[in-house]
Amino acid sequence: METPHAARMKDYEFTPIGYVDEKRREGTDLSKENGLKRSLEAGNDAAVEKRRARNPSVVDETFNSTRLFNDTSFDETVPEAVIQERRPNSKKNLMGELLTKDQDVTENLTSNPLKETESSLKKLQMDNYNLRIKCTSLLKFLNNISDDGQIAKNLEILDELHDLKVSYRQLNLDYTALKNQFDNIEDHNDEHGDFARFKKENEALKEELRLAKESLMGTDDELQQLKDTIKSLESKVFNMRSEQTEKERQHAMKVDLLQSKINETTTSLTSREKECTDLKEKIKWLTSQLHEFDHQSGSLLDLQSIIDSKNEAIRNLETQLQRNEHQRQSLEREVSLLQEKLSLLRDTQQEMINHKDEQIKELTDNLSSKDSDAIKRLNELSSERLRLLETNRSLEFSEQDLKQTVLSLEGQLHKCQEDLNALRETHKEKTNELLKKQVPYTSSEVDALRHELLEMRKRNDMMKTENNSLTRRLDNLIRQSPTKRSVEVEINKKNNEINTLHSTIKDLEQELQEARSTVTKIRENHKQELENCRKDINLHIPNNNNNAFEVNEKLQNKVSLLQMELNSIKDTKEKELAMWRRKYESIRRSNEELLQESKDQSNKISNIRNEKDKEILQIQTQLNSMLTEKNSLLNELSKVKSHKDDYKEELKKTQSRLEFITKEFVKLKDASKQTANFEATKDVLNNKWYSKYQTMKNKFLSELKSLQDENLELQKSLLKQKSNLNSKAGTFTTTTEKGTLQDEIDYYRLKYSNEVKQNNDLKVMNQYLNRVLKASSQHIKLDILRLQNEVPAYNNYADIPFHNIPSPRHRLKFKTVALMVLSCIRVKSTIETRRWDRQRIDYLKRKIVLNQDKISW
Repeated sequence: METPHAARMKDYEFTPIGYVDEKRREGTDLSKENGLKRSLEAGNDAAVEKRRARNPSVVDETFNSTRLFNDTSFDETVPEAVIQERRPNSKKNLMGELLTKDQDVTENLTSNPLKETESSLKKLQMDNYNLRIKCTSLLKFLNNISDDGQIAKNLEILDELHDLKVSYRQLNLDYTALKNQFDNIEDHNDEHGDFARFKKENEALKEELRLAKESLMGTDDELQQLKDTIKSLESKVFNMRSEQTEKERQHAMKVDLLQSKINETTTSLTSREKECTDLKEKIKWLTSQLHEFDHQSGSLLDLQSIIDSKNEAIRNLETQLQRNEHQRQSLEREVSLLQEKLSLLRDTQQEMINHKDEQIKELTDNLSSKDSDAIKRLNELSSERLRLLETNRSLEFSEQDLKQTVLSLEGQLHKCQEDLNALRETHKEKTNELLKKQVPYTSSEVDALRHELLEMRKRNDMMKTENNSLTRRLDNLIRQSPTKRSVEVEINKKNNEINTLHSTIKDLEQELQEARSTVTKIRENHKQELENCRKDINLHIPNNNNNAFEVNEKLQNKVSLLQMELNSIKDTKEKELAMWRRKYESIRRSNEELLQESKDQSNKISNIRNEKDKEILQIQTQLNSMLTEKNSLLNELSKVKSHKDDYKEELKKTQSRLEFITKEFVKLKDASKQTANFEATKDVLNNKWYSKYQTMKNKFLSELKSLQDENLELQKSLLKQKSNLNSKAGTFTTTTEKGTLQDEIDYYRLKYSNEVKQNNDLKVMNQYLNRVLKASSQHIKLDILRLQNEVPAYNNYADIPFHNIPSPRHRLKFKTVALMVLSCIRVKSTIETRRWDRQRIDYLKRKIVLNQDKISW
């Protein structure tokens, strides 16, 4: 049954769910309240006055006990509570005001244990929440800290601080006890009359204590100075170590540079020896050709003598190269010995420094007992450090001397290379002269050589094409393989090595040319010396035959030695050639292994991909099952929420009825005050309405209790459901996250498809316009040509009635109409699809934003 004031839902007595207790309505008249109080007190006994008046707030608590069920801790979100809290504070609660003034009603009031338990539970939940936040923040802090030994050190320092605090407390207690004893002794001395003697003893003791304190302060100052000196020494040691490491690094860099230079010189020597062998083969070929054409001219003997002289010059060059090789080997040995000495010195220095550090640590531990000895030892250690620094400097000077020797040897090498270049130029000039002389005799051979050269070039081109094809196949294989980058890196490394080898070979060729030039100069000097010796021998032949014999024997011995050296050089060069061949084979094998590894890796990756596909399918099935579970849980939640809403509506109806009754009560009270003359009738009416009020109140309280019981049962069921949901929280959260991810994927997919469609439409329009322009330009060109050909045949001044030409009428075909209809249908379908896509995009966008901004509790 609805009341006449049921439409006015703003003024109600019982607070709705989520409603916060607001201020009471202001402006109530005190005179009205007092009159009502007097009218209610008239019919009560005297015993009621003796009873203790209870707190009027309890009445509000009983009637506002619905706040127990207004808590939104069971809701997932809090939009309803926020909306209801924003309501204006102009709500009136007249029933609470009336009940606070009624003493008879206060007798029936009792405590509310449910509310107390709820408030305690709320407090405990808040404390638990705060503790969880603290725990999570501490865990994050501990996880972010990088444990490099700092935590252990801090814990040790905290333990030391704790021990120091305990010792301080103990000393403070001892000090207070001594102070009390001293006061007792002074009192005792005052009583017995021995105060003067004890005073003198006390002064003496105080003086001793003062001296002890001063000595202690001095020792503390000394200890502080020693600590400062130790810190400075430690900093010096650290700087020295850093400097020493830098110097060692520089030494290692220098040694590596020297080693690389030595390797370059060796490779240059090998390349030059190869060139020497090539030159020898050319000379042999020329000699064979000269032998064939010996019968044609007698000048071949002169050529033979020139070739012999050239061979002798080459032999001399080989001997000079052998000497340079021996010098290089000796230098390498010296460098290796110096490196070993440097390493030994570094080890000894490191051991000395470690020993000194240990001694410094021991001294710092024993500072309190042996201060003077520690200072002496520290001075000794500092002197030893200075001595070690001097040794380091001497080593640096020795290293500089070695550098100077290496530079001088490099200068000698450059000189030898220049001499070799000069010799080569002279040799080329002479060979050119010889070839010019032999041109008329060797024209047929030149033709044959040209043919051979052409054939060799063709073969070279064929080899190049095969090499290019092989490189292309290699590139294709590398592109197909998944380990393309690793193979490309290794190939680049190999190419870089080959380039470096080519550059070293070029450098060695230059050095060989310089060495040849130096050898030619040496040979010329040697020839001059031989001629001078021959002249001396010819002058002293009649007198010194025995001396000439001895000189010949010496020369023969030298020749045999030179021959031995030449054989040894040949052997070394053959060994080096074998070594390079082995290197080439090893590089080829490594390339084959890399290709095999790339194939194996591609197979492995394909297997891994298949496994991942299987895992994705399993995850998809799990996701589908989780989605079904989520939907079922959501349905259950919606049912529970609907029941809750029904109960809320019933509560609102009861509250509106209560409001109506309270208003009627207030109206009657005002009417009773106006009719002051009718006191008897007033008492009767008051009693009547009070009895009605009591019956209504009991009725509504019983209804409220039943509603509270129902609400408790609902809360229990909700708690059970929430516990079930919490047990499945991990799966639920994963499904929600996956749902949001799926929404984002659909959103970006739709946007991408729209962009692709738009681009395709623009492309089609562009192609159509290009075709139209091309066709129109072609038509215009044809029309111009036709006019140029046909216009002179017509009369330019003929009167042609263009406006009288009948316009051709064509009947519409079915095809044109059908195409028009089809195009309209297609336009409509595209418009609808675009509209649906746009709506879908907007919906997904809003959904993603809501999921991101959702407040979960």
